[in-house]
Amino acid sequence: MPADVKPLFRPDALRPKLAEFTIPLAAMTARPKLAEWVKLLASDAGKKRKETELLADFLRDVFVDLLRYFPILHNQISALAGVLTLQGISDQRTAINCRLCTPWLR
Repeated sequence: MPADVKPLFRPDALRPKLAEFTIPLAAMTARPKLAEWVKLLASDAGKKRKETELLADFLRDVFVDLLRYFPILHNQISALAGVLTLQGISDQRTAINCRLCTPWLR
């Protein structure tokens, strides 16, 4: 017999945090771009275009403008590798793949 399904978060613990939450300005300014993507991808003109034509603009608009994700650049990889080496992580591949550390390197 399956166990009772429980919510991932308790609603009573989440409500106060959600009441205080405000959408970041970057997300609000990127919403019109997202709406344009929705229109384009739903249209016949968008369906005729190849993914490779749309990829760079889509990645910039969604990941950089909306989500504020900035890819690690080569000079940042070297700096991150040095930081991780000081912390006892000496594997270069680990340093390169540690993209969560990117905000601290800006």
